[in-house]
Amino acid sequence: MNNIHGLKTGVFSQLTGISVRMLRHYGTHGVLTALSRERRRAILRDIAAAETQLDALAALDVRAITDPVPVTRTVFPAMDVISLRAVLRDHNHEHHLWERLRDLTSDGTVPVTPEGVAGACYHDAEFRESQTDVEIFVRVTEPFVPEAPVTHRVIPARDVVTATLHGPYERMGTVTTQIGAHLVEHGLEAGPMMNIYRVSPAQDPDPEAWITDVVFPLVQSAGMPAT
Repeated sequence: MNNIHGLKTGVFSQLTGISVRMLRHYGTHGVLTALSRERRRAILRDIAAAETQLDALAALDVRAITDPVPVTRTVFPAMDVISLRAVLRDHNHEHHLWERLRDLTSDGTVPVTPEGVAGACYHDAEFRESQTDVEIFVRVTEPFVPEAPVTHRVIPARDVVTATLHGPYERMGTVTTQIGAHLVEHGLEAGPMMNIYRVSPAQDPDPEAWITDVVFPLVQSAGMPAT
């Protein structure tokens, strides 16, 4: 099961918050044992058609019961950043990575941008409930050679689909669901997710004030450059 409703399994996993292992478990149909190859293919075609219909209905239901979030296709600009990457116990431990980066760059020599653009890249090709590969970054005004384990790199310009989350991260599923519907509707393929923290917990303790751009780089695109 490498593709679900037009999305690669890994991307579908990230959008829904369901691990690939569980998706494969759900996709196992015991009724297919001991049937002929042609019969298996016919049943699989019927299942795929039914799942597509259910997915469309689910998307309509989601749009009806949630606040609509504008989903935009745009070009994300290149950025010079310093970053710190680690495998975390789970997504809830990302703040420990930020604390470590702050401690490692507390001498004031890092040329950070005045607007303080910061974010996180989730390098796993699928949603993982544990052992998540996360890279956090802060934009800098010029190339900078930090001490390990902090690194400097350029995030390249890329064609993306993005939407903005207003409020606490518990609402992330509402945004990613609508991004997923947009990807399916337009036949687009996306890579691992990236967040840009416009207003973060470090800047305002009130979760309702947090603003996060949820970004999915496009793997294949037409009419706009992709990297």
